[in-house]
Amino acid sequence: ANGGTAQTNVTFQIFERKLVTDFDGNGIVANDDYTFSGFTDQQSGAPYIRSSLPAPIEGNFLQVSGTDVLETTWLGGPESPGGNSVETFGITTDVNSTFLEMDVNSNGRSGTWLLLVLREKDGSSSDFTARVQLDDAGWNAISLPLVRFKDASGIVVDPQKVNQIKFHIEDRDGTGQKIEANIDNVEFAERI
Repeated sequence: ANGGTAQTNVTFQIFERKLVTDFDGNGIVANDDYTFSGFTDQQSGAPYIRSSLPAPIEGNFLQVSGTDVLETTWLGGPESPGGNSVETFGITTDVNSTFLEMDVNSNGRSGTWLLLVLREKDGSSSDFTARVQLDDAGWNAISLPLVRFKDASGIVVDPQKVNQIKFHIEDRDGTGQKIEANIDNVEFAERI
């Protein structure tokens, strides 16, 4: 430029995003491919793809809710099919450069934890887990580096083998009230 040059001390990062699902029908994993385990409201027939309550960001979102009547803490949740239905999610970067991102909302419920589980194809048969507490009001964007996803032995997930995602909820407040986790716009972000 006529005035000379300038250089920032901020390092710019470029991300490539791979949509898993937005629950509007455009994701890699179709909405109706999710199966449920555990004692959730959705097990008893309540619809789990919603367009209101809470107000959506846009379109539909996944809702997992229930009451821990058995005092087990873990309420289960939906699982994408994995296995032969989805080869992998096409991640090409390493575990330090890959993030699982989504929008979450507990709809005013406190003491709710979202247990995120990744599974590998042709890799470990163990679950790789990470937990997120949902106590903030409204929809919140979260981003978890895949290096946080470890199995019971402390082994970190191989991002290039990830082919299944599970969203389970845990009740940690001990009040016996209904807990809820709403999820939208699930994607992997690769720092390139």
